[in-house]
This record gives sequence, C-alpha cells and structure tokens, in this order.
Amino acid sequence: MTLDKRIEFLQAFLSALGAFKIKWDKINEDSISGTVIYNENDTNETQEFIWKTREESVPTPETLELIKYLELNNLLAGDKISIPINEINIPNINDSKKYELFNELFQISVDMIDDGEETYFYFIHE
Repeated sequence: MTLDKRIEFLQAFLSALGAFKIKWDKINEDSISGTVIYNENDTNETQEFIWKTREESVPTPETLELIKYLELNNLLAGDKISIPINEINIPNINDSKKYELFNELFQISVDMIDDGEETYFYFIHE
C-alpha cells in the first residue's frame, strides 16, 4: 500500500507550522483527522484537526515541495511568509510558476477542532 498523499502533505504542512509529531485518528475517503503534538513532553501542547479533502484533491507535488522549501529555509514566521514572495528564489522554478504555487498554498486550510467543534484553521499566508 502506498502512503496516502494527504498524510504526506499534512506531515509537511503541519510540520512547517510547528508540529513536532502527528497522531493520526480517522482516515476515510472524504477526510483525514488527528492530533498535532507540539511538544512531546507536555500533553497540553496539542491541537486536534480535520482536513476535509479527498485523495484526488491534494495540492500538487510542487506545492508540497514549496512547503518543504519554506520550512528548510526558515521562511515562515508562524503561519506567515517572513519575506516578500518576490524575494524568494526557488531553484528551477520561474516567477510565473512560483506565484501559481503560492496561490495554491494560500488556498489550503485545515480545520482545528476544540471540544468537538471546528473553531479555527491552519493556513499559511503572506
């Protein structure tokens, strides 16, 4: 069995937003849920989430690589891009493609769950 593309994407996305570890809960055709662990030594440092997307709707592999690039190069301050996009130079990506990938990235949101209710969401923005 291959790794669910949603799991692979969420691992990178939530890691870039500060997740230390992810505990997977429910995975079905329409959604994937779990708990983000921010600090393995403090069980209160967690956040439940659900991502309502199907496997075929996962963002492109290039968007996944963009997230990894942002994290690797410390270009995120929390959920915000830390420098102007026009100053980010990604190897082998032209400006047109770069802006297309950022637009796709900015459309992604993963709902946070508090006390059984969807309260806010994870996202990355300018």
